[in-house]
Amino acid sequence: MARSKEFLLEQIARAQRFAQAMNTVADRERFEKMAADLRTELDAAEAAEGQKSAAATA
Repeated sequence: MARSKEFLLEQIARAQRFAQAMNTVADRERFEKMAADLRTELDAAEAAEGQKSAAATA
């Protein structure tokens, strides 16, 4: 089951807050990568949603 957009946005914000709070570069990069991965998932979900709505109107 795909995760909701709201959930992904919350997780992105959370990962970004954790990244800012990290003391080491490696930890900061780990959380920044997590946020980027979640953003990619969100973008894919939005693209799929756009394709479904385009197909429904055709």
